[in-house]
Amino acid sequence: MKKLIVLLMALVLFFVPFGSAFAYTGGLLNGKPINRGVDANTSTQIFSTITDNDEGTPVSLQANGQQDTFWYEFSSPVNLTHYQLKAMSTVTGLKITAVTSTGQVFTISSSPNTAGGKVSTSVSNVKKIVLTNTATSPITVYEFDVFGSDANPSPSGTDVLANIPVNIGSALDDTLKTDSFLTDGNESTGYTLIGQNQMYWYKFDKPINVMGYKHFKYNGTTISWQLKLYDANKNVLYTSVEFPSQNLSMDVKNVSYFSIENTRSVGSGLYEFDLLGVESPTVTHDDVTNLILSATHNSVGLMWNLPTDKTDFIGTKIYKNGEFLKSVDSSTKTFTDSNVSADTNYTYKITAVYSDGHETEGISKSVTTKSTPPPDRDGDGIPDDEDEFPDDPTNVGEVKNLEITTTYKSANLSWVLPKSENLQHVNIYRETLTQETSFMDKLINGKTVYAAGEKIFETNGTYFNDYTVEPGTEYEYKVTTTSVDGVESEGVTARTKTPGKPLVAFEELSLPFSVKDLLLSGNGLLWIIGPFILLALAFLLVPKIRNLIIGAFRKDSKGSSEAAERRTKAEAIQKMERQEAKEFRTTKEPKSERVEVAPKPTREPKEIKQPRIREPKERIRTAKLTRERIREPRAPRASREPRAPRERARKPRDRRGIS
Repeated sequence: MKKLIVLLMALVLFFVPFGSAFAYTGGLLNGKPINRGVDANTSTQIFSTITDNDEGTPVSLQANGQQDTFWYEFSSPVNLTHYQLKAMSTVTGLKITAVTSTGQVFTISSSPNTAGGKVSTSVSNVKKIVLTNTATSPITVYEFDVFGSDANPSPSGTDVLANIPVNIGSALDDTLKTDSFLTDGNESTGYTLIGQNQMYWYKFDKPINVMGYKHFKYNGTTISWQLKLYDANKNVLYTSVEFPSQNLSMDVKNVSYFSIENTRSVGSGLYEFDLLGVESPTVTHDDVTNLILSATHNSVGLMWNLPTDKTDFIGTKIYKNGEFLKSVDSSTKTFTDSNVSADTNYTYKITAVYSDGHETEGISKSVTTKSTPPPDRDGDGIPDDEDEFPDDPTNVGEVKNLEITTTYKSANLSWVLPKSENLQHVNIYRETLTQETSFMDKLINGKTVYAAGEKIFETNGTYFNDYTVEPGTEYEYKVTTTSVDGVESEGVTARTKTPGKPLVAFEELSLPFSVKDLLLSGNGLLWIIGPFILLALAFLLVPKIRNLIIGAFRKDSKGSSEAAERRTKAEAIQKMERQEAKEFRTTKEPKSERVEVAPKPTREPKEIKQPRIREPKERIRTAKLTRERIREPRAPRASREPRAPRERARKPRDRRGIS
């Protein structure tokens, strides 16, 4: 049973035509009705079987001169990128052509691939696609399709002219009439422009970014109309070459004006126009900065910094003495003005220009060109009145002011270079003056002649230090110049002798160690012997410090008790002496002169309690009490009579000790 089922399935696959369904999906002709006729402008039959993605539904394309053409017209132009054709391969003669929206005919392939594979092509703005049989016999076509995209996709944005009255005039800002028939959405209303003398125009309140237009209704031909977009300064930003009747996408920023012009000499009517776009974002108008001028006698160089935000920056304008000189693009930041005169003052201004037409105030600076340089016939940079060889640019001259200073170990040469711009370098030669070249030279010339020195160095500087000399030796140095052409001068010579080496060259003396080494060694030694020194000091000082502390505490306690005892004894003695003095005055004063005064009751002194003093073991030293001088109190006067002198008797004091 299983074998029978497998056999039936094999028969079905073999005898039933099995088309490659969905092999051509995604094409622009997918499921579209295709016309068949004797040419691309007539249609006698319509087929959709060759665009149904099924190779099992073929259609016969008749022989040349009969119903030999398949064609299809797109609703809007397309850009083709590929085609795909499956047809009978035993007969050749198929041809694929494309007709653009302007009527131009392009041959895509005069011998197309009929195996069903995708073949690349490139044709833009195609309005009609045509498949023709040029053979004398019919050809069976199984499937046909083309691939691409819409040539004029619907632009985004909103209609910025919706119901807005537009102007009619001969130029921008010229108004003969204003009406909204062009923007009212009604194709039955319009206006006829009379030849090339009139245009539609409108100025937007704020700059907009135009993305395209969506609808255009007119009479006449497309080439009779021209769309222009302008910035705020009426500079043209966009001009249409051809005006299609359908959608047109574009990307033009910061548009302030638009116009539609009639380019024919006869009148043409315009009925509807929708311009799509959005309001332009706010543009930041940063200025150029840091203008630098540099002048010679015949040119002025300008250099500046571009604005920081260059999103809408489109270029720079240069003004000279208040007049426009030149415009440069947004990447240029230098300029050289060669149309200047010597010893003349010039003022330059640089401004920044933006896509919305705005021009900044800019920055200005002035400069004075230099004076005309003196004549220089050989062009070596040395004026003729200072040039030793004014007509020979290869001879740059000699160095000036050659000087040599010496020490016992160096010879230091210095000089002044010639002013020639053709100087390449300076050559230094040295000869040790120790041997004569020959006896005949000395005999003939009457002096010692030395051999030419050897070249030891070359430089383009103004000094050279020779550290290869010997002490106490005489040398001859020669300094020559070499031009950029390789011509060497005769040179300037000078002799010198180095002094002998001193017995002690202090500058050559050096310590075997540095300060850092000394500090490191001292610190290391201190870490080693420091603990031993501290230990020895501890043994010496700790006992003494201990005794000192103990003695201080003992002395303090002993001294406080002795002081309290002395104060107590002194107070007792003073009270007794005052009492005795009082009694003595009472007995000795005369009665006539005495004024009776009621004696004050005397208070018996209380018994003085002696503080209990702990007797120290050692002997107590009693302080010696000194007698105070006792003064008598003055008695009040009874009368104005002079008072008799008072005898003062000093009663011997009974020195009593207090135990």
